Amino acid sequence: MLSRWSCDFSTPSHDVAPRNARAYLFLILPPFRAPAFPRSQQSNGEVWAQAGDFLNQGVQAFKVGQFDQAIEDFKRAKELDPSLLDASLYLASAYASQYIPGATSKANVELGEQAIHEFQEVLSRHPDNLSAIDGIASVLYNMGGTPFNPETLDEAKKYWQKHIDIKSKEPEPYYWVGVIDWSLTYRANSEIRQNWMQKKSVTLTSGEALPEALRQEFEDQFEPTVNEGIEHMSRPSFFVPIIMTRWPISIFYTE
Repeated sequence: MLSRWSCDFSTPSHDVAPRNARAYLFLILPPFRAPAFPRSQQSNGEVWAQAGDFLNQGVQAFKVGQFDQAIEDFKRAKELDPSLLDASLYLASAYASQYIPGATSKANVELGEQAIHEFQEVLSRHPDNLSAIDGIASVLYNMGGTPFNPETLDEAKKYWQKHIDIKSKEPEPYYWVGVIDWSLTYRANSEIRQNWMQKKSVTLTSGEALPEALRQEFEDQFEPTVNEGIEHMSRPSFFVPIIMTRWPISIFYTE
């Protein structure tokens, strides 16, 4: 087992996963369909029709990247018809699409928090809604990756796991759990190496083994995380789309 821990991890480009997480938000939204109004509820039909119009306008603005306008349209649609699920999902995704990973300004952080809040509102009414679950997971991943926050990444992983619990044969949540596990272990491995080199005033080359005591300490703490990541990235290949193969399972093993 120790050979798995003996070297520094290989390092894929750090910005690959965040870009994928942001792009993934566009894939989790439901196909837009104009709301249908039952004949028995014609007394409210005009209000619902207005809500549908705002939703449709917002979707069109969203598709061309006019997120500020889309947000206003989705908010208006929600006000007119609070039960309009697509308005809530698109509103959350519009906030999330404007969040910039790594930007620490108050306004940017608030965008991420607003997105999570809107997705959580959906889950309060529809606990198994995968679009909302995946939306929260994606935003938390982006917020926890830069600046690095392991607690936020762990929270993101819980939502991906929730997706797995609901629908176990979809590949995306397994991929993201694996990416998060790699991020946590890679960061810890790097910090242990840097701290030890500073303390001993020595240099370890890339791939050079840590002292045995440090390897054992690292293994004791992170073996469950590494095993989980390997398990999730070892899903049968027919479950894994091509876009998921850019972070292969080999990132968990030594060079």
